Amino acid sequence: MKRDWELIHEILKMIERADTLPMSIEKLAPGYFSVEKARSLPRLDLFKYNLRLLVDRGIVLVEENDKDVILGLSWKGHDLLDKLNDD
Repeated sequence: MKRDWELIHEILKMIERADTLPMSIEKLAPGYFSVEKARSLPRLDLFKYNLRLLVDRGIVLVEENDKDVILGLSWKGHDLLDKLNDD
């Protein structure tokens, strides 16, 4: 699989816009977990792959014992989002 910068940008924006954190990935991006909406969105495995890349780089913070619970963006995550918004 490859990095999808458009999807990465969307994931970061979703986390920044989240009203309440921590949040499960299912609540963060319900469309990716809905069969009806999934046809118009990138595949769920691609979403999870790109999210995992962000977690591995320390851009997205997750629960230590449950990697499917998002805590928010790290400082690097906010910086990356700012850069992607400027481009």
